[in-house]
Amino acid sequence: MTVIEFVSVTGVTATILGVFVTIVAYFNGKHVKQLAVSTEALIKGTQEMIQRMDERSEKMSRDTLESTERMSRETQAMIQRMDERSEKMSRDTLESMERMSRETQAMIQRMDERSERMSRDTQAMIMKNSEENRKLLEKLDQRAEDRHEEVMLRLGSA
Repeated sequence: MTVIEFVSVTGVTATILGVFVTIVAYFNGKHVKQLAVSTEALIKGTQEMIQRMDERSEKMSRDTLESTERMSRETQAMIQRMDERSEKMSRDTLESMERMSRETQAMIQRMDERSERMSRDTQAMIMKNSEENRKLLEKLDQRAEDRHEEVMLRLGSA
């Protein structure tokens, strides 16, 4: 084989190999392009999923904040109502105790007046009974003297 033949065979072989490499590169490029499109779709899907997760996270944060604020307002309102009820109960209890104290003092005063009246009535009754008893004793003394005189007269006349 001559050099020219050798170069020709080598050229034809290189051309055939070049065609095969080109075909293989074409198919590889097509696959790479498909992989790139697929990867791009995956990346886009991942970005959309991350965006949805961010939106959900923001919504959950807003909801949690709103819930916490609402609960805080409700708790403050409940505490205020409890304070108002406690103050009202304290006022009512104080008023009730003051009223009971006045009623008790009035009752004690009425009892003192009754006791004083009963004491005066008892003293008056004792004085009346003493006067009656003194009169009865005087009558008894008088009768005893009259009888004594009568007995003495009878003894003296006998």
